[in-house]
Amino acid sequence: MNDIIMHVRQKNAFPEWYEGLHKALFRANEFFDDRNVLKEEFVVMMSTWEIDEEAAKKAYDFITESGKKKMDYNLFSEFMKQFFTNEEQGHVVNMGLDL
Repeated sequence: MNDIIMHVRQKNAFPEWYEGLHKALFRANEFFDDRNVLKEEFVVMMSTWEIDEEAAKKAYDFITESGKKKMDYNLFSEFMKQFFTNEEQGHVVNMGLDL
């Protein structure tokens, strides 16, 4: 995992092999197939990692600016980059999993 985080910090992108995992996670949970993950879909997606429902809802609102931005794959990928690299204690993007 540290190699992935270092790669994101250096290149602002996931390693190609890891990007495929995120695309699969996104597509598997994007139930309406409209390239726009709804808050409920995001919560289900994050529950696969045992993320608290309220924390996932707050993170969704943060990254989508309370629904103003469409949660397409690009925004999801940006969120995941922030999730893996954010070191600010208590930040909403950490979804309660502070370092």
